[in-house]
Amino acid sequence: MVALALTCSLEDSCWRELWNALFNGFGSCSSSQGSPKAAKIPIKLQVQELQLAEQVVAEVLAQYQSSMTERTYINGTLSVEDAEDLVVPTHADSFDTITLQYGREVGVVRLESASPIEVLSLLGDYYASGSLIIRKVEVL
Repeated sequence: MVALALTCSLEDSCWRELWNALFNGFGSCSSSQGSPKAAKIPIKLQVQELQLAEQVVAEVLAQYQSSMTERTYINGTLSVEDAEDLVVPTHADSFDTITLQYGREVGVVRLESASPIEVLSLLGDYYASGSLIIRKVEVL
């Protein structure tokens, strides 16, 4: 597990930098430097990588469920067995955090900042292989 602390102001440009830092590495917000009026928001980022090998998704995530919050996001790619009955909703008015591509006998599911609740409700009972990255953002 990797822990990281960042401090950012409430300015829009800072939140874009923070978002990029959360999912592309780490650093500190450049717009918060030298701005005495900006409110500082310290955060802590915890990152956990998981490898699944033909395991039930719910059973794997259950190990981490007690530490998940509303600011927990899951990224990764999973090959899901018996995915022919899996239906992933699409939303015209918002970003789809879970997408599905059908392949031979498996479905390839891509997760981008998906909430644990979404992942469990859609994929919980399925057997899957692949890798996941769980990111938990905590405002200190």
